[in-house]
Amino acid sequence: KAMNAVKGLFPDASGNYTVKGEPDVNMAVQLLHSEEYHREKAKIMAPIDRFFQELEARTEQQLNQAAEQVKSTVLIGNISLVVVAIIAIIGY
Repeated sequence: KAMNAVKGLFPDASGNYTVKGEPDVNMAVQLLHSEEYHREKAKIMAPIDRFFQELEARTEQQLNQAAEQVKSTVLIGNISLVVVAIIAIIGY
């Protein structure tokens, strides 16, 4: 509604924005700062915020799992290197 007011488009009897008129920036500003706008925006944003929180939690979990796998691989590699070094020293 606010964007249409800025463009000079207003609703007809059917609710379609077909009536052309003088752009009304003040109306757009009032709409965007109204309590109703903020309530509706909060309703829309709540599930989006939940989605991003769940996405962040899942990403963090996957990152932690990958980090643990890297640590395990490095530990096994280091142990293998020490074993090979000991065998080389004993065999020499």
